[in-house]
Amino acid sequence: MTATSVDAVRTAGVQGLRLSMLTYWNFHQRLLDGTLVRLDLQDAQMEDLYVWAVIPNRRFVPPRVQLFVDALEPALTGGGHRAPAT
Repeated sequence: MTATSVDAVRTAGVQGLRLSMLTYWNFHQRLLDGTLVRLDLQDAQMEDLYVWAVIPNRRFVPPRVQLFVDALEPALTGGGHRAPAT
């Protein structure tokens, strides 16, 4: 099953229709109340996930936005690649 809706994937997992791979915050309440259990699959590989920070093409980017993007990049990539500005 492939879905673009987090709600659909979460619902399918809760209803026992499939294993679901989502971020912890999508399931934490269900894990706490015992509705779902965490499975650590030793032979499974996580898919690469891509996050884009899109900033309007303008002369002034608010400092708080630039600070957020600058902090987000190394947190997500471990200091990895940054797409060139256009």
